[in-house]
Amino acid sequence: MKRLYLAVLIAIVLAVLFALPIGTGPKGYYTYLGYLVFQMVVLTVAWDFAGGLGRLLSLGNAAFFGVGATTAAVAIVHGFPMPLSFLVGGVFGAATAVVLSISLKLRGLYFVMSTLFLAELMEIVFLNWTSVSGGNVGIYLKVPTNFTFLPFYYATLIVAVLAIFAYQMLRKSRVGLALRAIGDDEDAARSLGVDPLRYKIMALIFSAFFTGIIGAIYANITLYLTVTDTFSLTWSINPVFAAIIGGVGTLWGGVIGGVIMALLSQELVSIGAISIAIQSLIMIAIIIIWPTGVYGLVSKRLLHRSKTTPSAALASSVAVGTQVRTFESNAQDSSEESLRRST
Repeated sequence: MKRLYLAVLIAIVLAVLFALPIGTGPKGYYTYLGYLVFQMVVLTVAWDFAGGLGRLLSLGNAAFFGVGATTAAVAIVHGFPMPLSFLVGGVFGAATAVVLSISLKLRGLYFVMSTLFLAELMEIVFLNWTSVSGGNVGIYLKVPTNFTFLPFYYATLIVAVLAIFAYQMLRKSRVGLALRAIGDDEDAARSLGVDPLRYKIMALIFSAFFTGIIGAIYANITLYLTVTDTFSLTWSINPVFAAIIGGVGTLWGGVIGGVIMALLSQELVSIGAISIAIQSLIMIAIIIIWPTGVYGLVSKRLLHRSKTTPSAALASSVAVGTQVRTFESNAQDSSEESLRRST
């Protein structure tokens, strides 16, 4: 019954989200805000493929985003239709993950720093690869006639649904079980026959594919790309912030964190660089107060409430059981006393 209620709730939410642009208009602010929210949700869930399931704290997602955005822009320049450019960005983003997988042999802080350095290295490579990225000049895309936010709103919404579905399926599969085992204790998982490198690469490819698609959509809506923008460290840091806010390693934690992060970033965009400091303070506060994130806190309280308030039927059953055991004990004592008197 709970699954039915959840399915109905999800269907209602999706119906509302698909109908939202009808009320706000294809060029309305809230349509654009919806695009930003779905964008951050996908980036957060995508990071959680590796960072949540496999506990791979990667700071290299900017490379996947930048490669996806740049290759999609090049595809558009060469006459590719917009939907196909999204797929091009995802494929090349996944290919970048294979290149960056050389860092997966490292652990801990060494892995974190290696992903950061490799992302910076990719930025330098593309900055000097002027025939592809345009170098410091960047890439200009032609503004389409009757430009609206509507196709990008629906594109990011569909990708968000696909990313959430893929995450859920992967988490329940043998691959997800292996990733969680590797995240808990890599040496123990290896001793049981699990190949850590293989499963880490798979998680990184999933993460890079969806990140690359979002980069491709970003290229189509921005219409002007520079390497410093598309390979910015922001695309690596913000998903980590969002995952921590929502709850690392949980599906709905990634969704909640993505929504909060997108709305928070939009509210703080007017104050410039100080917004990063404010976001950092919020993240530190959540780590100290709610280590499991917003979703972890809510689910823990709901679970605690269900445990501390048993149903009336359960309480009645316990009371009846106690009375029956008391009656049986008294009857047994009475029969023993009668037998003793007769002897």
